[in-house]
Amino acid sequence: MQGRSYIGLIAAAVGTALIAAPALGQGGTPAAVTNAETSADLGSLDLDPRDLEGERDGWRFTGFYVWHQNDGSIIEPLDDDDRHYSAATKIELTFDPDFDAETREFLAPADKWPDAKLAFGVVLAQHIYTSSDIQDRDPPAGDRPYAGYLYAGAFLQRRSGNVHDHFELDVGVVGSWSLAEDAQRAIHGLPGQYEPQGWGTQLANELAINLRVQRSWKSDVAQIGGDGGLELDAIPRLGFDVGNVFIRANTDVTVRLGKHIPDDFGPGRLLDYRDATGSWSEEHGWGAYVYGRVGMRAVGRNIFLEGNTFANSRSTSPERLVGEVEIGVRARFDLFGGDLVAGYGWTMNTHEYKGQGDRDTLGSVMLGWTKRF
Repeated sequence: MQGRSYIGLIAAAVGTALIAAPALGQGGTPAAVTNAETSADLGSLDLDPRDLEGERDGWRFTGFYVWHQNDGSIIEPLDDDDRHYSAATKIELTFDPDFDAETREFLAPADKWPDAKLAFGVVLAQHIYTSSDIQDRDPPAGDRPYAGYLYAGAFLQRRSGNVHDHFELDVGVVGSWSLAEDAQRAIHGLPGQYEPQGWGTQLANELAINLRVQRSWKSDVAQIGGDGGLELDAIPRLGFDVGNVFIRANTDVTVRLGKHIPDDFGPGRLLDYRDATGSWSEEHGWGAYVYGRVGMRAVGRNIFLEGNTFANSRSTSPERLVGEVEIGVRARFDLFGGDLVAGYGWTMNTHEYKGQGDRDTLGSVMLGWTKRF
C-alpha cells in the first residue's frame, strides 16, 4: 500500500510538471514562407508552418543532479550521530524551456529583465527526521518528533545580468506515506547498524504544500594575483517559504574563491536549489572553487518541529532564529560534450528547538552533469 502511494505521488507530481509546463508555449525562430497559398491554407487550419518545417527548437534537457546529505557515516566523519535532521536525498532534472514570446514577456518583462535567461526544473526528494536517541522507543516530551517528508516539485528560474530569481512549488506528504521509516530501516539493516526504535511516534500523514521564492545577486568577479590568478565573487540572497511545511524568511551570503569559477549564482544545496541558468566557461576543460556561506533564517512555522497542522502529534518548541555556516568545494570537468560536476559541503546549524543538546552538523555530497548547447 505504501509502495503504491509512493509511485502514485511521483507519477502525478512529476508527470504534471513535465507535461503541463510545455503547454505554456512553443516558441521558435520565425521562418520565411515562400508559398503564399500554402501559408494561407495553413492559417485557415490554425497551424504554424514551423510545425511542418521542423524549425521549433522545443524544450531541451540541460542537467541531471543527485544530492545526499547525512549527519553521520563517512559523509560527516567529524560527528557520527544519527539524530534530528538525519538524512535526505534529492534528484533534479533541468530544462531550457521553449516558451513563446508572449509567455516569456509575462514571466520576465523585457523592461525589467533585459536579455533574460529562463530555466525550468523538476525535483524529487525525501527527508528523514528523528529524535535525539533513535534507540529510545518513546522519546521524551520536548524532543524532536520523528517525521518523514517525500515530495515532488517544479521550479522556474529567471536571470538578467547579475540578478536571479527562483520560484518553486513542492507537493508531497508528511508521515508514514513518506516511506522515511522504510528507508531508514533499510539502511540500518546493514551490518554494524542498530535499529531505530521510535518510528511508532512519528507525525501523522498529511498532504504537504510549500512555495519557495528566492532572489540572488552576484558581484563581478575579482582577479587575485592578476591575470591567470584566482577568482573571487560574492552572492547575497533573500527569500521566503510559505505553506503548511514551512513559514520562514531567510538571508545568506556566499563567497567563492577558485579557478575558472562558473557564471552562476552559487554552488546549490540539497535543502535549497541550484542555479540552472548559469554555466561554466567553455574555454577551459576544468574549473574548481572553495566556498563559504553564512546564513540566518526567521522561522514562523516548521511542521517537523511543531507537528501536524490538522491532527494531534508529537511536537516541540522551535527556535525562531536559526543560524547556519557552510563550507565546501566544487569541481568541474569536460565529459561527453557537457560538464561533470562534483562537490562536498559541511554545514553547522545553531539550535533549532528549545532544549536541544549539541549543535547539528551535516555532510553533503553531490554529483551532476550539465549539457552545454
